[in-house]
Amino acid sequence: MPDFKVADSEFDRQASILEILVKTIDVSSLQDALAPTLVAGAALPLVPAGGKNTMAAAAIVLLAAHFEEYVRQQVEEYAKSVIVEYAFLKSEFKDKLVDTYWRSGSGKLSRIKPKGFPGWAGLAEPVLHALIDYPIGTNMLSFQAKLVSEHENNMRFDTMAELCGRVGITKLGELMHKSKPLRDALNTPSKDQFNITLQRRVSEFYELRNGIVHSISQNAGVGSTVFNQWAVFFRHLTTAFSGALDDAFQKFNKEIEKAKHDAAASAVAG
Repeated sequence: MPDFKVADSEFDRQASILEILVKTIDVSSLQDALAPTLVAGAALPLVPAGGKNTMAAAAIVLLAAHFEEYVRQQVEEYAKSVIVEYAFLKSEFKDKLVDTYWRSGSGKLSRIKPKGFPGWAGLAEPVLHALIDYPIGTNMLSFQAKLVSEHENNMRFDTMAELCGRVGITKLGELMHKSKPLRDALNTPSKDQFNITLQRRVSEFYELRNGIVHSISQNAGVGSTVFNQWAVFFRHLTTAFSGALDDAFQKFNKEIEKAKHDAAASAVAG
């Protein structure tokens, strides 16, 4: 059975680190320049003008990176548990999984550029072997869950839903709507407005993140309050996502148990 709490705990740990770093810079900026605070005998450096905003902006970018890694890890965890039951998957699901795996793997290969890069073969070889052993071959042990979550986009809600769809999870929004803390964080939208509200909220974050990455001047409006608000929101979002995956897998597991029961009954009857 997959354990979605591991990635949840890791995301919470990373978010806590960023919160502490942002707070540290905020508090450090309050010290008296004429009487600096001593730490282990050394004067605590003075935070220059704009330093607080720079730290908060950097934390926004890192929060996005941790969130994207979190979603990939959860999808990979789900995929690993799905592939274990490969023999009992419906043909339509198998075909879709093979298509996803092949497209993701070949896409990753196409982004490896040999020209001017001596180490290209080392990156390409394991991916190439993975595609040859599975799905061309039938060696399930060669299945690489990381290929299922391969993508190049910001982790907006549509991307989250698309990655989940690769492993058979549908109606992600409905599953996440069950989370009251997330609904509250979105100002309790009605069920029919939940998806679009969540989509807009996550996109709002990525507009901020992309603005910081592509323009240093965007740092001016980003402070600790802005970062802390987003950190709280993403804790609610990741917890709701974890719950959604758990619910989806419970449903998947029931379908697999039924398939096993039917197969056993058919073997006895035959």
